[in-house]
Amino acid sequence: GDYVFTPLRMATRRMGNAGLAFSITVNTVAIGLWHGFTWGYFTFGAIHAVYLTAEALSARFRSRFYKKRPGLDRLGIWLGRLYTFHFAGLAFLYFRASSVRDATWGLTHLLSGIASPGEGFARLGDAVSAGPLLIGIVACLIVVLAEHYRPDLWLQRIGNGLPKWAGSPLRALVFVELLVIVILLVSGSFSDRPFIYEAF
Repeated sequence: GDYVFTPLRMATRRMGNAGLAFSITVNTVAIGLWHGFTWGYFTFGAIHAVYLTAEALSARFRSRFYKKRPGLDRLGIWLGRLYTFHFAGLAFLYFRASSVRDATWGLTHLLSGIASPGEGFARLGDAVSAGPLLIGIVACLIVVLAEHYRPDLWLQRIGNGLPKWAGSPLRALVFVELLVIVILLVSGSFSDRPFIYEAF
């Protein structure tokens, strides 16, 4: 963002919304192609460009809309979460598929077999080993709980209640623990697929 989007946005600010859309598109497509020069990664970046451009260009309208209708504000938050989750998932279909054709086939057959969900879950269990699946579920729960209960505020309150000499060591300890957890997760052999950024 600092090296691609910001300079582009500064250079195209006189172009108004067109300049903003151009800057977002170049940035997100670059993010996609950074993972590899394939049409799948390009499509992943292009899809995100559409999402982010629509979000940026509609920001003022949405702000005015909810300001006039404060009762719908909470509904808008939940709709935003649903929108973000499902549309980001759509983009990641192109990110993970072997080709754009495979991703498109998966998208067009998304609802096939919906009448027999038990069979679908059984196939999912066969395709995904227990380790990564468990890590994914726990990570999702941690993110949801952290967003709701704001543990960063707990740390701040605890730090404010401690003597000055103890505040910094506490923050350092928490940081080191989180760093160790990340290193263990990244270096763990949960599957045969290499870590995607290992080459970098």
